[in-house]
Amino acid sequence: MKKDIFLKLRETIEHDLKETGFHPASAPPCREPSLGGPVADRSDRELKGLYDEFLAFYEYLTDNIVRCLGFVSVAKARVDLKKAEGLLAARKDDSLTNAELRSSYIMTEPGYLSAYRDYIYFKTMMSMHEERRKKISKTMDRLGRELWLRTQKEPTHEFTKPEAKSSRYKPVLPDFVRNSED
Repeated sequence: MKKDIFLKLRETIEHDLKETGFHPASAPPCREPSLGGPVADRSDRELKGLYDEFLAFYEYLTDNIVRCLGFVSVAKARVDLKKAEGLLAARKDDSLTNAELRSSYIMTEPGYLSAYRDYIYFKTMMSMHEERRKKISKTMDRLGRELWLRTQKEPTHEFTKPEAKSSRYKPVLPDFVRNSED
């Protein structure tokens, strides 16, 4: 019965998140992209395509992190409940004479172990996705820098700054500046 409470909570969170417009992909958009060699050797078109692949994968990982955040919170609440249930059961057992024995009883209780396993799973999955997203982000930064540097080396009329027109007129100085020069 109490297990159903947490499953319903997780479903409610997923439903409410989708109501806000969150619709994560059910599968990755592609295989995890990789540079696979020097960036400088690639054409602009290849770099832009690669950047788009990295961006799509970055979004996919971010969506997975968001989902894991919800699962971690629900799993943590379930762990806390199972720990409390174990504490109550341990308190009733007269053979558990000290805190260490009561703690061991709780940690080996099957309901607590199951809840803790779920919590560790989602916490670990979230951490791994975060690390993968950091790696993708670093690579995207490198690709972005390369694309930016190329626009600086080969300016097109789109990126060039118009030249300032030189004026033949002498600037007019205010009276107090002209008087101080005398």
